[in-house]
Amino acid sequence: MNRRRFLVFGLSPLPQDTDSPCLGPGRRAWQLVKPLLLAGHDIRLITCRPGRAVTTAAAPTEVDAGLGNRCLRIETNQARFEDPVWGAAQVKDFAPDAIIGATIYPSAVACRIAGELPVWGDAFGHAMAEAQTKAALEHSDYPLDVFWEYERTVVDRADRISTVSQRQAWAVIGELGVRGRLTGRNAGYRFTDVIPCGFDPAAPLARALGPYQPERDGEFHLLWSGGFNTWTDVDTLFRGIELAMNDAPTLRFIATGGAIAGHDEQTYGRFQALVEQSPHRDRYRLAGWVEPHERDTLLARAQLAINIDRPSWEAELGSRNRIVDWLANGLPFLTTPLCELAAETVRRGFAFAFPPGDPEALAGCLRAAIAQPLRLDQMSAAASAAADDWGFIRTTAPLLEWCAAPARAPDGANRAVLDLPSARSGLPLRRIAIALRRHLRNDGVRGTLRWTLAKIRQRLPRR
Repeated sequence: MNRRRFLVFGLSPLPQDTDSPCLGPGRRAWQLVKPLLLAGHDIRLITCRPGRAVTTAAAPTEVDAGLGNRCLRIETNQARFEDPVWGAAQVKDFAPDAIIGATIYPSAVACRIAGELPVWGDAFGHAMAEAQTKAALEHSDYPLDVFWEYERTVVDRADRISTVSQRQAWAVIGELGVRGRLTGRNAGYRFTDVIPCGFDPAAPLARALGPYQPERDGEFHLLWSGGFNTWTDVDTLFRGIELAMNDAPTLRFIATGGAIAGHDEQTYGRFQALVEQSPHRDRYRLAGWVEPHERDTLLARAQLAINIDRPSWEAELGSRNRIVDWLANGLPFLTTPLCELAAETVRRGFAFAFPPGDPEALAGCLRAAIAQPLRLDQMSAAASAAADDWGFIRTTAPLLEWCAAPARAPDGANRAVLDLPSARSGLPLRRIAIALRRHLRNDGVRGTLRWTLAKIRQRLPRR
């Protein structure tokens, strides 16, 4: 094995951080880092928690991947995370063989400081599809500019790009085409690799001690776990459960997780409001973000879980970490079969499928599952037996292969220096989008247009 050095940029909290719940981006960072450490590579991990104030004097710590494999981790604030001067200093100090980004925003940061080093950019879900769902939720298209700045930076510069599904890989290839990278020089070069959502086989399983353990005999626990994101169809979720509760007095709904701070703080609030009006209110438990041991306890007591997506390109191209967690714990589930992972689990017999936007179909699917305890046991055993397909090592095989001999894409020498608007402008596009949103709220359309025209004049060349 050729031992290499990699500088990795990712978001926190990581799974081992105890001060806040670990969301998808932090889990993705650990999914990419841990196999590299176990393979014997030297890693320096730079993490950032957007919106969190971290002092510039925060001391570096060590992250342990097990078996004596550790790496230095530097947790920093968002301003320093994005600072190209500070990033270049990290590159000079650590002298990596390549730079890796985990999820789209850290990957964009990595691309901007890489110089001529090889870059692996991770597109953990399709940024523009997620921007669309966020724009629809907030009735404003400002997220499009913010997300496109990250997506374009990675598509323009990364030498290899990982996605969560093959469908998303096709979307990225389309972006590579419109950005001028599907050239004759790159013919035959594989720009994309699929790294699906994964779980850490070394982490303790909630259901390791045996089958489900209901709190009281006769109750049937339906579990929701994770954030209520922009893609969550809470109206269909609530109405379907209500219809099932009318006919199934033993049914209980438990939700661990909630609003996603700084990204989607509306969807969970809407679901809470719907539940408050329910005649079955006492049969819902909205636990919110809970400590890991309580989350695992509730998972162990569940007989069934549920994933529900509204129809969107985000759902079609993306994936769901929570599904992998249920597979690892042998927990059967209901799901809309929109994302690639959900469709595969339905095909392989680990889940029940119901069509999106149809509460009657959801209720019927739930009633059928409650009436088939033997089938649930069979699905549980099948899911547990197949869970290793989504283990960290197996899912990151393409990354491990590339890291054995990291190299630039064939067009790399011509793209060592980027000419991005965010590099030319004194005001990055992300900040412009945020400022525009603020002005719209405070000054209305006319005032916002005046402000925008003034900024455009500032960027025009002087004659």
